Amino acid sequence: MRRLRITLWLAGFTAIIITPLMAASSASADPPYQAWVNLDSGLCLTASGGQGSLVTQTACPPAGASIPQAQQWNATCFNLFCNGGNFLKNKWNGLCAHVLGGAANETNILSWPCSKISNQRWSVTFPHIPNQILDQAFFLKSHVNNTDSHCLDVRTKNPGQQMQLWTCNFSKAQLFIGRPA
Repeated sequence: MRRLRITLWLAGFTAIIITPLMAASSASADPPYQAWVNLDSGLCLTASGGQGSLVTQTACPPAGASIPQAQQWNATCFNLFCNGGNFLKNKWNGLCAHVLGGAANETNILSWPCSKISNQRWSVTFPHIPNQILDQAFFLKSHVNNTDSHCLDVRTKNPGQQMQLWTCNFSKAQLFIGRPA
């Protein structure tokens, strides 16, 4: 009976300590969502549909207009210390940018349920180019198959064009700027 009381007391003590920590961590908000505008095309990264649909680029709304949730993204940390990369998460469908295949040029990017696999690991890299606009620009580097050789890239400047991986060359086709949602 005494062992049972100690066990219950310990379980209650553990619940008292752990419950507030869990509540605090679940209450923490995602990083802010933004529209990500490609510097080459001037178009916004867009989730074109649900699971398995292509991530594309479409026209951004005019300045001052509200940004559709399909064009709102954030970079959510992979783990507590943010050292495992980021998910690129879309607000509208709640899915993540997923590399369909390996680190190869012209590999498509899909919307897929977020999971801790390398196909969804990205890092946001700021090149800090001294220029008022370019100083805020960033690259989205893929870590598919534990590599870091390929970046998110636009195929052409055409609206509706699907996004792809391409060897990181730090061109404007791979540079994005965040626009508050």
